[in-house]
Formats: sequence, C-alpha cells, structure tokens
Amino acid sequence: MSEQIIPKREPELVEAEARRRWQGDPEKVATTTLNSLVVRGVKLSSRYGKAHEYVVMQKAVLELSSGLASAVVSIFCDSKTTCVYEVVVRYWDDNGDIARQLGKELDSILLRLDGGHNGIWIKPPASDPDALVLFNPHWAADNDLL
Repeated sequence: MSEQIIPKREPELVEAEARRRWQGDPEKVATTTLNSLVVRGVKLSSRYGKAHEYVVMQKAVLELSSGLASAVVSIFCDSKTTCVYEVVVRYWDDNGDIARQLGKELDSILLRLDGGHNGIWIKPPASDPDALVLFNPHWAADNDLL
C-alpha cells in the first residue's frame, strides 16, 4: 500500500487563524483539513490536526509488520503533549505480549522517522484500567546521554 497525500493548509491561512483565535500562537491551529485518516485499516487522528503528525503516523503504520498492523484499531497523536501516541489494539492477550511487541516496534519506527516520541500508550479495545502498556519517552538525543 502506498502513502496517501496529506493535504496541507496554506501557511497564510494557519497564521490568520492563529491571530484570530489564539493571539498569534499557531500551536492549536490545524495544518491539514483531515479529521482522521485510515491506513491499513488503522484509524489515525491528531488532537490539533497537524499534517506532520499524520505523515509520521501513516509512515509508521505502513512500516509495521503485517501481523502487528492488523492488531491495531487506532492511533491518536496528542498534539498538546507533542508526540505522545495512544494506540488501541483489537485484542489483548493475558500478559500484554502483543502490546509490548507492538510498542517496541513502534518505538523503533518513531525513533527513526521522527527522532523519537514522548510516550506510547497501548490499550485494549475495552476500557480496562489494568490493561495498559506504557513506553516511556525515547528520543535519539537520549542515546547521546548514555
């Protein structure tokens, strides 16, 4: 499957909306017209509608191994916290092994595609508070500190 083109809003429109609604701060202004995107059956969404986040999520889903990609229902990028990903999976095994495997693969992909992330939360389809696998923030620069 090939990448879909992510539509990008004109910078002048983003700047005008930022001035009108957010005292000139473009952080909360959408840079794409998309509300969501489906790639390989995975629904992608972004809190503030950032085109760059859709590009990264789309590439990440396309790079996931087919077995893991088929386990994912959705990925939400929380623009407010910058590069925090909430991933919902279709099924949950008793030990969360699939979630851990998915998280490791996503961690590696996001590190390569975007320099890292501020956390990955992997959750089952139902809201079970005990079933959650978290991956701590991981940035390429972190490796320089070791």
